[in-house]
Amino acid sequence: QNFYNNHAGNNIDFAGIHIWVDNWGIYHDSYTFFKKWIEEHVGDAKAMNKPLLIEEFGKMAFSENEISSSRDPYFDLAYQTTISSIQNEGVIRGVMWWEWEGDNNANLEEYDVKTYHSTWNDQIKPKSGQIAELVDSLPPVENCVPGELMSSTAA
Repeated sequence: QNFYNNHAGNNIDFAGIHIWVDNWGIYHDSYTFFKKWIEEHVGDAKAMNKPLLIEEFGKMAFSENEISSSRDPYFDLAYQTTISSIQNEGVIRGVMWWEWEGDNNANLEEYDVKTYHSTWNDQIKPKSGQIAELVDSLPPVENCVPGELMSSTAA
């Protein structure tokens, strides 16, 4: 796949990236890889003059005891990078993660985020609130009318 070519078209409004260090077999220095992956795609998004969404990412945790040390640093990096970008008028404009386990069932799947995890309470919940406040304070995007269908093929 070619990230730049896949997102460069005039009918593509934003660029999005996924980051799955575990699924991709990045075990050695995966935190550095995670960070560089974001940075490299920021450069491409800037060149295309498009916002970038850290669209889907996660980090495995195999026990409740390892969540804060093995998963939370990645969530912190994704959220803090997004917050900093918004504050500094950068291209990263949002972040989404995987996988919500809202009913808090007893089984821990590797990517599950439950409401009692530090990932939820220390990373996602407070930082999502901070991002929402930052985004609410931004001026509207020029030529973007919420709810208006902009497609040239629309009837």
